[in-house]
Amino acid sequence: MKKTKKTRSIGIIGLMLISTTLFFLACRSTSDNLTDTGGQTGAQTAIIKINMLGAAFEDLYTLGPKASLKKTRKSVNRPRNLREEIPFSDDYNLIAELNPVISSNKMHKMAANQDQKTSESAEIQLLPPGIKYKVVVYKDAGEYVTERDYIRGKEKDTEKLILNDGETYTFIAYSINSSSVPPVNFSNPSRKTLETSRLNNLDGSTDFMYFRTDIKVDGGKTNYIHVVLKHQFSQIIAKINSSDTGYQISELKSHINAHYAASNIELADGYNNYLGTRENKDFPLSGLNTYEVNGKAIFNADTDKASLIISSISVGPIKKTNLTLFPDQIKIIPGLKYSLTVRLNPKDILLTYKGQSAARINGKIWMRHNLGANTSLDPDQSPSVAGLHGNYYQYGRNAFVAGGTDTRMNGNFNGHSASPRDWNSGTELAPIKTDKDPCPEGYRVPTYKEFSELIDATIQSSHGQWSRGYANYTAAKVFTSKDNKNVKLTFPSQGVFSVTGVANVEPYRQSGLQDRGIAGIYWASTIDGNIHYLYHLQNRSTVGVLGGNTAFRAQARNVRCIAEK
Repeated sequence: MKKTKKTRSIGIIGLMLISTTLFFLACRSTSDNLTDTGGQTGAQTAIIKINMLGAAFEDLYTLGPKASLKKTRKSVNRPRNLREEIPFSDDYNLIAELNPVISSNKMHKMAANQDQKTSESAEIQLLPPGIKYKVVVYKDAGEYVTERDYIRGKEKDTEKLILNDGETYTFIAYSINSSSVPPVNFSNPSRKTLETSRLNNLDGSTDFMYFRTDIKVDGGKTNYIHVVLKHQFSQIIAKINSSDTGYQISELKSHINAHYAASNIELADGYNNYLGTRENKDFPLSGLNTYEVNGKAIFNADTDKASLIISSISVGPIKKTNLTLFPDQIKIIPGLKYSLTVRLNPKDILLTYKGQSAARINGKIWMRHNLGANTSLDPDQSPSVAGLHGNYYQYGRNAFVAGGTDTRMNGNFNGHSASPRDWNSGTELAPIKTDKDPCPEGYRVPTYKEFSELIDATIQSSHGQWSRGYANYTAAKVFTSKDNKNVKLTFPSQGVFSVTGVANVEPYRQSGLQDRGIAGIYWASTIDGNIHYLYHLQNRSTVGVLGGNTAFRAQARNVRCIAEK
């Protein structure tokens, strides 16, 4: 009897222990399932991993209507490059250029998951470490599932994202490119769906970026979500330069008159519901009291008729206010990046500089006469005359080897070629005059880049009789400023003393002159393995290139000097 009671007592206790154990195991399993799957229960699971590729601006060459469940973007045409030049003072013009930034057009395609093929035509920039972004997950029917906050570089610290195998989900990712991320709001909190998801009262000055993809997940593998966040607001990078004036920028205030301070964003498609009315947006600037001020501003707008206003600018003793650039001409396309450059450029004028008759074209000052010409003569007279034909020089030497009307070289001729750096010990962009340069004080032999810029800034024409002949001094090429038709530089067509060898000097003194009357050939200062020079014919002007043969440096050509500054 006792034995029977003992057995029954153990059975009851065991049953209680088993029941208690099952209860706790069930509770723990349910809790784990809710956490790991974002609320999905009773199904085989699939692991989701976020692969943050970076961020990209809108691509200029793929602009079109922005996909939306309800609406389309109104600005669908590509913006054009804008350039404007306005008077700033008696001596300077203000030149502004606003251009959309062209992407690299590289194609980025991730195919680790065959159900998600992401193709981005714009250049992708890596997201900096420490930037926070949010991923929100919805069922195929739009029901909210879960969300995760990630920190770039610390994604492994975020709770795993596990969903149901075989189901299709919508993944929304967004960021404001900072260490914080705005929360998801629902227009109907009792009905959390993709259609009712919003970002409310988002600051229009933040760098809001957005991504969406729809994927059927597979429990048999790790499902990668390859995220490229697209900038949804526009960005303008500005550079304002005064270096050509010699004065620094001490004050600058500017803004664009098309900006919304806040927006409500629909998460289903990133659509922007602008709040309030358009207002002015200032450029945050850096670099005052220098020659170049820089700024970067984010604009929350979608318009074809914006304007840039410089409310005040002080450069040296000159102050201007309320300058309007591109009035109602700026097309702001959401998500596009723009480059703005503003510079003060000296006006094209005739002047006397360092005692020489000169012309300033595109900010560069040139002597109006060839080196060695009669400077009392009008350099632009038509036809040209013998007195305007200047001396001939070998590269790297300051002694002329022939006068303007000579047909043979003199005793200064040197059959040993000079060094490539004998006229310019600096670089093409930062030339440094040497003591072998034949130009007067304050001037030097120009670089080939400066010759190219002269061609670009002028309209070319010809006068005189264009025919080959020792006594033809009439032919000349005229470079007239595009900004001021009264400012011009005239280059006589004097030809060249050609040297094909240096073993016997005397024959080249006697018969070396070629192409007087049909060609102008003027030295550039820099030799970079090849020899460069300004070359013109009656119907063509270019910057010519010769090979690296050292004998070419022994040839004698004309020199037109440019100011050192």
